[in-house]
Amino acid sequence: MTVILVGLAQNGLEEKLQMGIEIDPNMISAILGVFGIDTSFTFGQQIHSSVIKKSFGINPFVSNGFINMYSKCGNLGDSVKIFYGMAHRNSVSWNSMIAAFAPHGHGFEALELYEKVRLEGVEQTDVTFLSLLHTCSHIGSVDKGMEFLDSMAKVHGISPRVEHYACLVDLLGRAGRLIEAKRFIEGCHWSLVC
Repeated sequence: MTVILVGLAQNGLEEKLQMGIEIDPNMISAILGVFGIDTSFTFGQQIHSSVIKKSFGINPFVSNGFINMYSKCGNLGDSVKIFYGMAHRNSVSWNSMIAAFAPHGHGFEALELYEKVRLEGVEQTDVTFLSLLHTCSHIGSVDKGMEFLDSMAKVHGISPRVEHYACLVDLLGRAGRLIEAKRFIEGCHWSLVC
């Protein structure tokens, strides 16, 4: 049933989802995972209303889904409210909130939140660093981006993926450091991809 509901949401058939189907937190989380820029914000708000009525809001997976949904729909304020209203946050919660800040012009807030992640001892993942590199690209902080990429393997034991290197090339390009970006690509810092 969840796959059908997600398929309906992905294809803009939100009205079909309002047929009185009994939903659970797993369904809500899956549906929220398909939200994007072109998904109906009103539909997302209706889902949120249903979640409140059914008391699913304490489920961290549902809350994480709402952080992403509101951010993707352009409402950073509600993402922040949900994040800070969560009784228990997991690494996905922190990663979701870090990722939400940069596209809305709040890159420095993303970096501040990362410092809180470190202080609270939350496990950092490759997704954390992807969000941080993306943030550095938005704020033009090449040195900080290089520092994050370097610390992935050396400090955290996380091997960078192609996406991390692509973010670094994007960061260098946005900062106008095209020669360095070209050298980086030619130097084949892409690990096993080259």
